[in-house]
Amino acid sequence: MSRDTSKAPDGLRVLIIGGGVAALETMLALRTLAEDRVDLELLAPESHFWYRPLSVAEPFDLGEAHHFELAALTAARGARFTPGMLASVDRDSRVARAGNGLELPYDVLVLAAGARAEPFLDDALTFRGPADTEAFRLLLDDAEAGKVRRLVFTFPGEAAWPLPAYELALLTATRLDEQGVGGVEIVIVTPESRPLGVFGAAASEAIERLLLERGIALHTGRHPLDARAGVLRLAPEGRVGFDRLVALPRLRGWPIEGIPQDRNGFVATDGHGQVEGIDDIYAAGDIASFPVKQG
Repeated sequence: MSRDTSKAPDGLRVLIIGGGVAALETMLALRTLAEDRVDLELLAPESHFWYRPLSVAEPFDLGEAHHFELAALTAARGARFTPGMLASVDRDSRVARAGNGLELPYDVLVLAAGARAEPFLDDALTFRGPADTEAFRLLLDDAEAGKVRRLVFTFPGEAAWPLPAYELALLTATRLDEQGVGGVEIVIVTPESRPLGVFGAAASEAIERLLLERGIALHTGRHPLDARAGVLRLAPEGRVGFDRLVALPRLRGWPIEGIPQDRNGFVATDGHGQVEGIDDIYAAGDIASFPVKQG
């Protein structure tokens, strides 16, 4: 099913794939910089944009992960929103095909589809965002009821966004202290050589002080391999026992036929975000191969 193209669009046709931060920032920036010289369209599988960073606060009743209608956001900037999931790209004819059969022509394509979150430890509660708020709230209830003695937080060593693990651990320690709950050991296991090292030495020093103040144990340079029967096995060596284990997901890029992707589904770009070897396709956000992800 093809889009009716009998009426030529006003300006360069820019098709943006995705409905997250990278997609919306691209839309806003292009409209601001190029004004009416671009015809903007957003293709995304969800009808809402979720502000996911606040999801770590939801189990503690400290905030809410707000969501906004993509149709309203795009209309406010003179763009169009089309629901659908990108399946393939015909680079020769410059047509993007959605899974529902819709064909969308473009002059320039921006891939900002984000990444899919995959659990990687069987015996862990995988915290992906708003969908896992209630499960984490139940874990907190068990900890306050004395059913948890050691609570471990961890995340994979590649294609992950580590910040929520530290936020959840610190918020949990604060909550238990406020409730007068003692005897719960909180542990963070990280593949990083220093906590939040991606943010630089000052950030690592600050988080190290916070963890020490809150009595949170830290194991650095340890990659989680598997979790079974209350034991987290680590590489290059070591084991950590747990009553409850919370893991952040492993991130993988969405497969797109016609687009070169690495073994993890990410798209390589140059310093300007252009997909390597392709003149009219760009990538931004988590689907790009840049190692820092927001998940």
